[in-house]
Amino acid sequence: MKTDATAKLPVFARRFRELRGERSQAKFSEDLGISRPTIGFYENGDRVPDALTLKIISEKCNVPSDWLIGLTENQMSDNIEIGRTTGLTDAAIEKLRFYAYDEQQLTIHLVNRFIEESIPMYLAMDLEQYSRALNARSNYVSESDEILDHLMSAEVDEGGRISLPPLETARYLLQGMQNQLADFIKKFANDMEASNGEHPKD
Repeated sequence: MKTDATAKLPVFARRFRELRGERSQAKFSEDLGISRPTIGFYENGDRVPDALTLKIISEKCNVPSDWLIGLTENQMSDNIEIGRTTGLTDAAIEKLRFYAYDEQQLTIHLVNRFIEESIPMYLAMDLEQYSRALNARSNYVSESDEILDHLMSAEVDEGGRISLPPLETARYLLQGMQNQLADFIKKFANDMEASNGEHPKD
């Protein structure tokens, strides 16, 4: 089998193998109406199908041809445009569809509010900084008292701004993310109570 670096269309070879799954090449060949040697060529990345064969594979395996050749990450045809414009996976899209059928619409309201208030973006930004802080912390080979003192001590720059060391930065960011989620949930719960005619809690 060729590596991705030498295969003619690595994404097709990889996804074609994925479609075969546990079936033997002989059974897959029979199901698709394609010769067994050709199945092997496709899986090994030695050949790529022509447009007609690609259409046959797409129809018989019930997957979009765009997915087969790597133009989309969405394996379900109904999700291609949604995935292309939002970046959502098939699993995420299907979950949202499921939530939309909830009679009380509570879950979908929660998801909408979560996105509208840009919580995922803020969390992603903090997680990126958190990861950098942990990586900076792991660069220290030893944990002698001297190094730990450095890791735990804040520094003040010429402008009077305090720069936290890696350990404290990571802890600060983690606590901030926890607080952000707690504040969001509290506010959402209070708004629910207010809409139900109950007095919001502080």
